[in-house]
Amino acid sequence: MEKLRTILIDDESDAIDSLIIIINDFCSKDIEIIGTANSVLEGIKEINTKKPDIVFLDVEMPGGSGFEMLESIENINFEVVFITAYNHYAIKAFKYNAIDYLMKPVDIDEFGAVVKKIKERKEKDQEKANLNKFIKEFQTNGISKRIQISTGKNIEFIEVNKLIRIEADGSYSKILIENSNDLYVSKKIVEIEKLLPNEGFFRPHKSHIINIKHVLKYSSNDNAIVMSNNTTVPLSKKRKDRFFELMGKN
Repeated sequence: MEKLRTILIDDESDAIDSLIIIINDFCSKDIEIIGTANSVLEGIKEINTKKPDIVFLDVEMPGGSGFEMLESIENINFEVVFITAYNHYAIKAFKYNAIDYLMKPVDIDEFGAVVKKIKERKEKDQEKANLNKFIKEFQTNGISKRIQISTGKNIEFIEVNKLIRIEADGSYSKILIENSNDLYVSKKIVEIEKLLPNEGFFRPHKSHIINIKHVLKYSSNDNAIVMSNNTTVPLSKKRKDRFFELMGKN
């Protein structure tokens, strides 16, 4: 079998250098490095231009995640090995979907085991159903998903999981984010709503959008929803049943 043509994508140059050393010293008979990239945009360009067999891909990078990068590629006809520093909760997702991954710092023996498994899989021409399912799940439930919001001077990249709620203020909107300052942006709330995932967010009132994961409790006295940052959001009567239905699913 010919060498596996490989691209390494990581925003940390030291991490790429470490992988190059491992490959050259222990896997040179199986792997040929055909390119490297330090960002999402560079990674997309390298993949589209050089058509690799394997991509070793960092999960989190400035300007977007590895998952977001893969979502922008039309045909994923290569193997992917995620490089991650995620905690054990996220690792369960990798294992459950039978997705190849390596923890940082990368262990030589684990690296070799992953390469061996990919070689065997390539020889059997196994389909990429697990990978496509995995990417779709991450896109749906918002893990590592970001939205881009312009504040005039800057473009803010907001992690969806940390977005607590959004409040309308005429032609402006206030965005409340976990462990961060509030953002005031010149966008109507309906414009921001279009940027959010289909699931996980709810509009309890015409002037508010909330992240279901940040709901702390419901106050019957005030008919209001208390969020994780202890701010309250009014709940309209016509949307009350839908709110409790969604909370029952989460």
